[in-house]
Amino acid sequence: SVAVQEIEFLSHTINEQGIKPNGDKIKAIVDLPAPHTLKEANEFLGKINWYRKFIPNFAHIAAPSHKVTNKTKHHRHEFKWGPDQQHSFDEFKRILTTYPLFLEYPDSSTPFVLTTDASGIGIGGILRQDTPSGTKI
Repeated sequence: SVAVQEIEFLSHTINEQGIKPNGDKIKAIVDLPAPHTLKEANEFLGKINWYRKFIPNFAHIAAPSHKVTNKTKHHRHEFKWGPDQQHSFDEFKRILTTYPLFLEYPDSSTPFVLTTDASGIGIGGILRQDTPSGTKI
């Protein structure tokens, strides 16, 4: 299409302001029931992982769910979805429905700041710009 204001690409909506997740895909994730099987838990994590760039502290929130999905084929019967996993699941849904899920384009006139962090469960980093109108991540 020529001269469009916005396009859908790989489950994202892209316009002149930035990139945001496709609303229908987010609704599909939010409407999922809590997993009862290892397969369902892995499917949920796969879907939510696609939008990790929009979710602050993704690895920390996902850690309880990853803890019970790291099962080999022979141990999949040991799957147990407990309170920690349910809290993680609910937190992802809360973020998807309340946070501004939007990535702005970088401003070439503003310096970039790289912030990194590590813990016993993972490592992470963000590249941000501090502008007069606020922080862009």
